[in-house]
Amino acid sequence: MLRQFQRLLKPVQVRSLVAVQPHEILKINKTATLKEITFAYMALAKVHHPDYGGDPEEFRIVNHAYRAMKTKFAQGLEIADAKTSPYSVDADFYILGRDETEWEAKTNKILNLFREHLVLSRGSGQAGRDEFADFELKLLQAPHLTDGFTSFYCFYLHSISVNKKLQLTTLKLLDFAIGKVFYVHLEDKLCKNYRYYILEEDDFIEVTLDGLSKPIYVGHDIPIDYQNIEQSKHPLVADIVDEIYYFLDDE
Repeated sequence: MLRQFQRLLKPVQVRSLVAVQPHEILKINKTATLKEITFAYMALAKVHHPDYGGDPEEFRIVNHAYRAMKTKFAQGLEIADAKTSPYSVDADFYILGRDETEWEAKTNKILNLFREHLVLSRGSGQAGRDEFADFELKLLQAPHLTDGFTSFYCFYLHSISVNKKLQLTTLKLLDFAIGKVFYVHLEDKLCKNYRYYILEEDDFIEVTLDGLSKPIYVGHDIPIDYQNIEQSKHPLVADIVDEIYYFLDDE
């Protein structure tokens, strides 16, 4: 009886379940949507389910993580959609994209280039889409004009700042395609309610944030203020910084 009880304990596996969080087992964000939770589980089930030749114990761990994530999602807070605004707020702290001459010069250079094109297009009387396609091709052939930036249909992350009094974390986004600046004000009290997904590319990060019409491009060259990282309560900010750290460490 004692030997049987000891076999059931399986110390290594019990320890792994305690140390590894359900979202880590499923290889997704801890704020993943129900769709992402389900797809991640289905992908892992095809690998670990005994019917597919997988290990029963590994599948039990995956299944346990799936049930835990679904329960957490069902009991979770209401999902908050991010919204763009034309209005800024004062920044007490900058976490990403702090006010530096070189960084401002780079982003303003690209923004002014697109704005100049839009002004010329309005005066030409030609069809907008075809003309923009020609302009886009020109930039792809001469990437130095935009310092290598070619994801023209994304929001471009200019900065992330914090206003302590208003309890807001603000993303300043540049939409080069239309030559405009937008702000996304994330409320600290809803910090766990925003749903997002981060995709890592070779030289940038792409963030999909629920509520926004376009993904957000985050360049690995964006300045980081290491002293202010803890000023924001939002998991999104921490995950973006972690992804940049990971890239820089691999260089």
